[in-house]
Amino acid sequence: MVVTSRVHVCQQWFKELEGRIMDLHTRGWSDVAISKHVIPKGANTSLMEMVTLRDVSRLNLVQSVLYGPIARPEVDEVLSELQQLHAKDDAS
Repeated sequence: MVVTSRVHVCQQWFKELEGRIMDLHTRGWSDVAISKHVIPKGANTSLMEMVTLRDVSRLNLVQSVLYGPIARPEVDEVLSELQQLHAKDDAS
């Protein structure tokens, strides 16, 4: 039951975030201004951006809501290489 309620809370948070992003966008706010307003920078966001080399960032989240995900062939290539390495380890 605890997991279900946490999932619900996360879904609700993302729905509300999406609504705020879309509202500010229709008011003419820039993507950068929206990202700074709806997701304040803190220790967790700074660490997340650093660890993911900014692939996961406040701005990327806002742009994903507004414009949808963008194909990243280089990410697919790295994931494929990691899967191959993992398969080799399993075979050993």
